[in-house]
Amino acid sequence: MGFKLQSYFKSLIGLIYPDLCIACVKDSPIKGDDFCISCFADLPLTTHMSVEDNDFVYHFYGRVPIVHGAALLNFYKENMVNTMLYRLKYDHKKRVGERLGKMLATEILKSSFFKDIEVIIPVPIHMKKKIRRGYNQSSIIANAMSKELGIPVLHDVLIKEEETLTQTKKTRSERTLDLLATLGLKNPDRLKGKHILVVDDVMTTGATLEACVLRLKEIEGTTFSLATLAITKTI
Repeated sequence: MGFKLQSYFKSLIGLIYPDLCIACVKDSPIKGDDFCISCFADLPLTTHMSVEDNDFVYHFYGRVPIVHGAALLNFYKENMVNTMLYRLKYDHKKRVGERLGKMLATEILKSSFFKDIEVIIPVPIHMKKKIRRGYNQSSIIANAMSKELGIPVLHDVLIKEEETLTQTKKTRSERTLDLLATLGLKNPDRLKGKHILVVDDVMTTGATLEACVLRLKEIEGTTFSLATLAITKTI
């Protein structure tokens, strides 16, 4: 409860003082940026962009074929990444997704493992959830990345046809199959033969991204890379 209460007060302060750092929501950001000096210096960056066999890719070994996969940040239970993603998903702070999406794209441009990507596909959410939340956070991230990478985003090919039921107490495979059953394709020929970058906010078990790849694999000649803002870690 303590952390949730702290997040609530940080969000309230952010409404009153919208120009505060997007991570700590306490200090003023660096001029022209969204982070204060301290938070920017302490960002828990991964090494995924420079390491081929990283812990992100490991989640998909023997499950679905991918060219490469990476997260920008390490997500621990109560670190700044938790705060930022909570604000993006539940406090209408699109600015968080835009800034981190831009950072993720910048790192991808530096990486030798992300090559020849032709289109970006955000992980979809059901229309009911989109109405409740106001937007799909993965689309916000994908749009920001598109501007940096010069690669188009297609929001209407991979679609969420049904809402996902609770996934607690289910295995990774059970979650993947449940999620796969909720996904559909619309005008899939637009992706035929493309190298697709699938984008989401956070990678936990990998079930969501795996389900997306399995559905998109039905399109002839597609290959896949995966990218998220964060990957969950345990201490």
